[in-house]
Amino acid sequence: MDSDFYFGLAVGIVGIIVFYFIMKRSHDSELDQIEYGYHKALENSKTSQRSSIKGKIYEQVAPILPEFAKLHNFGDVRFLGSPIDFVVFKNMSQFKEGSKDNPEIELAFVEIKTGSGELSDLQKAIKKACKSKEIPFDEIYADIDSLNNPK
Repeated sequence: MDSDFYFGLAVGIVGIIVFYFIMKRSHDSELDQIEYGYHKALENSKTSQRSSIKGKIYEQVAPILPEFAKLHNFGDVRFLGSPIDFVVFKNMSQFKEGSKDNPEIELAFVEIKTGSGELSDLQKAIKKACKSKEIPFDEIYADIDSLNNPK
């Protein structure tokens, strides 16, 4: 009878050990999934942050880039940042104080969008107000990846 007791005790101990390792493995797997999700979210956040920073930089340098220069003279542009990126005072760079032959100054608003960016509701309202007053409102969609891979 003693051998049956010890055999049962050994089987019980082995069962507890097996159960412990199964539960530990399951728990470790859950922790791995949580850790993977955390790292994935962190990487997505970094990627999003990098894109946002690239977009902000692109907004600052946009007036010297070809797609902007086709529409507006660099000397006529003033950076606002928010809610619209730029105000253009067309012909301002040709204006001379005291001259009677100065060109007429015209206003334009310019919004730079990168990636799949769209106008916010406020920007759409400003664009609508510009159209009703016949003030140009340009949207320039730029490819910021071209900054990383110049041709």
